[in-house]
Amino acid sequence: MTKKQIQKKKLLCDAAINKIKRLLWQKSWRAWKRLPPQVKTWIDPEDLYQEARMEAVVAFSKWTPDRGQFITFAYVAVDNRLSTYVGYWSAQKRRQGVSVELEVVDWEKFEVCTDMLVDAVIQFMAMSDLSLDEVYGA
Repeated sequence: MTKKQIQKKKLLCDAAINKIKRLLWQKSWRAWKRLPPQVKTWIDPEDLYQEARMEAVVAFSKWTPDRGQFITFAYVAVDNRLSTYVGYWSAQKRRQGVSVELEVVDWEKFEVCTDMLVDAVIQFMAMSDLSLDEVYGA
């Protein structure tokens, strides 16, 4: 490809992506809402928009006009990319859990802690003149 052809293709790509900018924002926002809460603290919708826009550029390079409209092709490509992204972080949420074998738990200490908690609830109820029904909303 000549330099002129590359420049023309880049302008066509920019124009096509600017036409679907709203779609990219919608898909990014919906994907962001599906992320786990702890991931949302450090990933913004703008990050997902950037992912969607990069995927749209890749889709434009693979798209041929005789197979349909670019918006349809980009919709599927961006949707797949963002679904994969959300799926990855949702799976990370499940992998971060720590499992503890029951044999490791010191049940005597557990029972002592439970007894202390029950005593604290009883003392709280006595100081506040509440009945069990009021505490548990019955």
